[in-house]
Amino acid sequence: MKNNIEKNCSDSALNSGMELIKTLYHLNIIKITEFPDLTNFCKTHRVHSMQKYLYPDTLDTLCKTNDDFSVHICEDRLMICLAIFRINGCSFVAGPFRQNILTKKDSENLLHALNATEITVADYLHYHETFPIITEEDIKSIVASLLHVYSTDSGVLSFIKHDDYSGEYINSSTPEEMEMSVQADRPYYMTMLERRYTFEQHFIENIEAGNARSALMNLENMQHDVSYLKKIGTTMENERIGAAITRTTARLAAIRAGLPAIIADRISSENTRKTMTAKTTSEILKAKEELVQNFCRAILEHNDENHSALAQSAVYYLRHEYYHPISLDTMADTLSVSKNYLISVFKKEYKTTPINFLNDYRLKQAATLLASTSSTVQEISNSVGIDDANYFVKLFKKKYGMTPTEYRRRNKI
Repeated sequence: MKNNIEKNCSDSALNSGMELIKTLYHLNIIKITEFPDLTNFCKTHRVHSMQKYLYPDTLDTLCKTNDDFSVHICEDRLMICLAIFRINGCSFVAGPFRQNILTKKDSENLLHALNATEITVADYLHYHETFPIITEEDIKSIVASLLHVYSTDSGVLSFIKHDDYSGEYINSSTPEEMEMSVQADRPYYMTMLERRYTFEQHFIENIEAGNARSALMNLENMQHDVSYLKKIGTTMENERIGAAITRTTARLAAIRAGLPAIIADRISSENTRKTMTAKTTSEILKAKEELVQNFCRAILEHNDENHSALAQSAVYYLRHEYYHPISLDTMADTLSVSKNYLISVFKKEYKTTPINFLNDYRLKQAATLLASTSSTVQEISNSVGIDDANYFVKLFKKKYGMTPTEYRRRNKI
């Protein structure tokens, strides 16, 4: 009885996990318990006899030859994909899904190359567009996550790829043709765009509230709902454009929430630099997430402080430039005020000078590095913007009552 209860709980949890994936990715996952399940699945999704992975006998063979550490990823001649895997001895099929968006010209070339006269271009496009776009990396992550959470066994996953098509007749459309096709031939995409704008509005509200967690969730939803656009231009170009849109949206939301413009512009500029120097799409996506987190953190700090925009901008500047040489003249020019006015406002609101605030912040960063790294005192001194190690030791001892070496000995993590 106990084993049955545990199995039912496990099935319930797994079903919840699959429902969550369906919500996030619009990807169906079905459990195969008997051969008729495969028959019904194939009958529902196959439109042409050349789709060999949508025959029950083929799927049955893949299911039976599979184990809990192997995942079959199949793409048929019509560019429809499936993933077959097992969890605790039970077989599952994820899909169908697709990895590309196709224009009319792409579809014409594909059907002509396959000599598929039984299906029209319009019918094929309608069929192909029925399924969600899931990249190969995404499907691997989805399956790996399910196995990691719900499988009772552990091991190294292997992904076995089955391709039944040649891609030379795909991607022949120009970017202009792609864009025209999206505008003219896919009216149902308007619904997807409306969903995207809803997520975007929630994203803006999350930024204004400083809620990084919810903002990142809505950003992820926005990216999934316009993933079909990623074939227009190169992937890196698309991601940079997407990052610029996110950056502008987040910056305007942050300013509307009251964040001083100088802080918003510095966060935005830093993200622009990271995006333009990124070598991979993963680096761009990481920079986008950091942008959201930095804006939300700055907004929360702004809301918690009862200081003027100038004073907060000065503190932000010091905290984010402390590892560089800083002069009051340069800082005042950056903030578009005179040096004397800057010092006066800073002392009035923080009861200390900008330089004393800077040194105190540098020493706090140094203390963290002393306790958590094996870097030398000279290296740490340089890393926090103090080139003279002797001066650094003098400042450190004055603040903490001991030398950096003594501090490390007492506080080493």
